[in-house]
Amino acid sequence: MLRNEYLVAENRILRARLPSRLRLSDAERSTLAEIANRLGRKALKEIARSAQPDTILAWYQRLVAQKFNGSRRRSYPGRPRVSPEVEALAGGVTCVALPAHSPNLNCYAERWVRSVKSECVSKLILFGERSLRRALTEYVAHFHAERNHQGKGNVLLFPQDLAKRTTGSVQCRERLGGLLRYYDREAA
Repeated sequence: MLRNEYLVAENRILRARLPSRLRLSDAERSTLAEIANRLGRKALKEIARSAQPDTILAWYQRLVAQKFNGSRRRSYPGRPRVSPEVEALAGGVTCVALPAHSPNLNCYAERWVRSVKSECVSKLILFGERSLRRALTEYVAHFHAERNHQGKGNVLLFPQDLAKRTTGSVQCRERLGGLLRYYDREAA
């Protein structure tokens, strides 16, 4: 306890002699960020003087993001090369400029994107392309075979069972850990 008290007093004296703003190196920022994360926001508010607690915790978030950016898995620097066949195909395509924010150009695609964003993607924490692909695959299966569509008379677009079940108890089934739910009759 006395040791901490001495360090606090020493820091106060040294800070009084320093210029108003400290310039920290990346290594110093990462050291402070790691210790600050272990301390927690509440304790950090009481003792942090080199920067605001939110700033120090943002340094830690940046440090974690750099650690898990996937660069260790990549075997090549940068973007992979495009094959000559794809280049030839792309060379024959002419670009047509579309006005910004024009959902009426492809209203069906825009509506589907809005549905998948509001019902699925915005409610998940995704960890890379693989988890996004899995979530979209599950959503597409739900969208086509299990979700009622009000614009189509509140029916399923492509029901899995052709014969409608009229007997048996109604079961609640889930996809994506309960994010997407649908109801179905149990087979008799």
